Amino acid sequence: MIVRMLSICLLLCFSCANSKVVTEFEKAQGARYSQVLHAMVNDFEQNYLSSRYKGLSMDKCYEKFLLDMKDGTLPTRIKGSQKIVSLVKESGFYEELYAVVDTVWYNEDNETYYLRKKYLLHDGSYDTSVQTSFLIRNNEVDVSEEIQRLYKEQERNLASGFWMALRQAAANSKDIKDYVDIMESMGSVTSFAMTSGLIDTNMKYDDYLFKILVVTELVKY
Repeated sequence: MIVRMLSICLLLCFSCANSKVVTEFEKAQGARYSQVLHAMVNDFEQNYLSSRYKGLSMDKCYEKFLLDMKDGTLPTRIKGSQKIVSLVKESGFYEELYAVVDTVWYNEDNETYYLRKKYLLHDGSYDTSVQTSFLIRNNEVDVSEEIQRLYKEQERNLASGFWMALRQAAANSKDIKDYVDIMESMGSVTSFAMTSGLIDTNMKYDDYLFKILVVTELVKY
């Protein structure tokens, strides 16, 4: 009886601590984007997980999804529904997740593509960067087609308010801290490494921050 009561107390303490981390995250993120994130999680669960893994609890759906992605059964990233993709872009949250490619050009002299990217900062201003593409010129493909493809290139924006909110959450959650540290030191990781890390983490599949990591890392918008 005493052991059971102690277990219940520990569970309540963990739930309260986790709830506090989520509350602080949403406070730092802001009400508008917090609503967008809720919609992203709900869309993923209702329109993808529930449909693909019929009959399983939502926790098991997340577990099966990560295992399927890890073993290559699924593509590296799942495309979000048209409705949620539109919401992410129209709300401005897209710029919280990714840098925006606003100019692409090709230099014939050195046969190199260049991209200028804009990064939305946490204070609402922008930073820009000109980068060289690793894309090798394919003589069988028109330059204009390659340029259009490069406009769609996605790079994680680590300077945004979303990332600032994650950093603040990391101060009270070791699992989030480990994730943030890896992202900031490496810039990007493969979906295999990402899914492996999420599977190995101590975070629960019903943890809201865990769900946010899944929908912002493994779903394409």
